[in-house]
Amino acid sequence: MSEIKITDLPLASSVASTDLVLVVANPSGAATTKKTLASTLPVSDATQTALDLKANLAGPTFTSSPASNTGTVDTSSTQIATQAFVIGQAGTATPVVNSGSGAAGSSSRYSRQDHVHPTDSTRAPTASPTFTGIVTTAGQIVFPATANLSSSANTLDDYEEGTFSISWGSGTSVSENFSYKVAQYIKIGKTVFIQVGMPLSSNYNQSGANSGNAVTFTGLPFTPAAVGVGGYGSLSIGYQSGYSTRTASGYISPASTTIYIFDAAGNSITNAMVSATTSYLYFTAFYTTAL
Repeated sequence: MSEIKITDLPLASSVASTDLVLVVANPSGAATTKKTLASTLPVSDATQTALDLKANLAGPTFTSSPASNTGTVDTSSTQIATQAFVIGQAGTATPVVNSGSGAAGSSSRYSRQDHVHPTDSTRAPTASPTFTGIVTTAGQIVFPATANLSSSANTLDDYEEGTFSISWGSGTSVSENFSYKVAQYIKIGKTVFIQVGMPLSSNYNQSGANSGNAVTFTGLPFTPAAVGVGGYGSLSIGYQSGYSTRTASGYISPASTTIYIFDAAGNSITNAMVSATTSYLYFTAFYTTAL
């Protein structure tokens, strides 16, 4: 029987590269017979089953757990990255403290999910910071419009300054006719400092039913605290003119906005003691506010 071989003989130019060539060799040494077979010849079931288990060269889809060689750390190529390579790219250096300026960085390593940055002991937190040494600012320190009071004796929780409207008390018989009037305040924490100038130019009524009433002023910028918690405020007379007796002192009434003034003997200054034409009274005072 003749031996039939399929060999890698060069194909004739008339044979397409997609065809199969069947070469039959004669044992007697006669001429070799070639026969071109179409590439669409059917295959056996076993062969097809084997082919079905193969992946395409273009865009293959693998199943199960395909393996590959693992590249060295920091390899940058089109080589397949295995799970071992990805895990090997995790950074091992301790994260740095932010320097205050951002940077894109150039490392090919990534941070682990549970990485922790060290605490920057040179910076203070924005919430309730604690400073040491001398604190310097090139700008201003702004307090809220409504004081956020603290129970700590060492906490400055409010600062405010401005002007307020001060008037003669309701029991004082006077038609206010001022050439000018000064009423300023500074509030530091719960302590309020005031500076008042009350120059009366004319139209003061010394007589009548109210002539014996005490001279008072009202209109403090903040209500003083109650009795027992520092509500009484101290008053100091700086200058006076047009009063028949010398005013020496005064006080601010607790839990109200009324200011009282007295002579050297501790008696109230009454309406009858104030000049009917021109008088001046300048004083400073401080008191503790309820807020």
